[in-house]
Amino acid sequence: MKCFFSILIFTIFTQSLFSQINFQKGYIIKDNKEKISCYIKNEGWDNSPKTIKYKLTNSSTIEVVETKSIFEFGIEDIVRYRTIKTKIDVSKSKEIRLNSIELLAKVIIEGEAILYYNNDNDQEKYFYSVNDSEIRQLIRKEYFDDEELKYNNDYLVKLNSDVKCITESNFVRIKFNLSSLKNYFLEYNTCKNIENVYVSKARRVKARFKGHLGLNFSALDMEFSFNRNDFLDRSLSFKNEISPVIGFEGEFLLPTNNYKFSLNASAFYKSFKAEAFNEKTAEDFEVDLQSIQIILGARYLMYLNEESKFFIGPDVAMDIGLKNELTLNQANQELFGNIINDLPVNFSMVFGYDYKRFGAQLRYFFNTNLSTFEDIAEVNFSSIYLTATYRIF
Repeated sequence: MKCFFSILIFTIFTQSLFSQINFQKGYIIKDNKEKISCYIKNEGWDNSPKTIKYKLTNSSTIEVVETKSIFEFGIEDIVRYRTIKTKIDVSKSKEIRLNSIELLAKVIIEGEAILYYNNDNDQEKYFYSVNDSEIRQLIRKEYFDDEELKYNNDYLVKLNSDVKCITESNFVRIKFNLSSLKNYFLEYNTCKNIENVYVSKARRVKARFKGHLGLNFSALDMEFSFNRNDFLDRSLSFKNEISPVIGFEGEFLLPTNNYKFSLNASAFYKSFKAEAFNEKTAEDFEVDLQSIQIILGARYLMYLNEESKFFIGPDVAMDIGLKNELTLNQANQELFGNIINDLPVNFSMVFGYDYKRFGAQLRYFFNTNLSTFEDIAEVNFSSIYLTATYRIF
């Protein structure tokens, strides 16, 4: 348990130490069009950011700037934001009523035709411009007519009149979402033979697959509810055992908050075989457990740089018992039938570190009662995995 809390404290300290390490080469363009080369903290913005953090060099101090005071900023070819002057629809009826506004928008496609995206307070808006023309909003509205839900698909009218290259384009197929509009604007620029079209990088779920090989440090204690023939001790403590553990893990990195969270699914083969000695009767007892362990969990990732990271997260595990035996050695007698549960559920915490394809994990399992018949005995099992990992892909 001391080891568990020591690692927890270390992880919290590490997070505070490295939480600001994710600065990538980029630029800021001020309102006066002065361009500053710098390193910007990539926070994987889901909404249009109000502020950004940057450093002039990797070793300089962190500065904060409000996005409303700059014209544009970007991180290499990953992301680009720009302040635009446009008009947005403010009407809640079928008709469109426009008001002038200045806002920060993400550049999705930039060529002869530009597609912008803005997300403030989870309200998504799309804008476009062709050949440096006025920036206009793409609008799709819902409204009721005699209690029937209808749509004002003004965005299709705008695309048909302003962003049309192929005369027989089927505009009905263009859905009002980021993916569909992005593809359409990319097709338009390709049709116009525009070179060097900027395309923002889409953030998708990233899948990883790892192999595990390591050691299982485990112990088992039994507390009986009665004495066997008044000679057996009420409790048996089986010696701590170190056994090999092997497994595989699927890791699914989520694009939210710049891939700082993941969902994980693992499968391990584990075994535990140990003996306990009853001094009153001079009897040896043996426990032999083998199981396939299915584990589901989540991780919080703390990046040191692009090649290394720490992580921490909770798991829930279920063992599929392959062999569950508690025997009295002298008589070769299995005690009390199947006293050990075939499908126990347990919880654990994982602490780990990855460097490129290699890594190490410490998985601490909280004590769990494996007993099938708690009126006969409690079977408390504790375990710690220490494994080396290798990312296969």
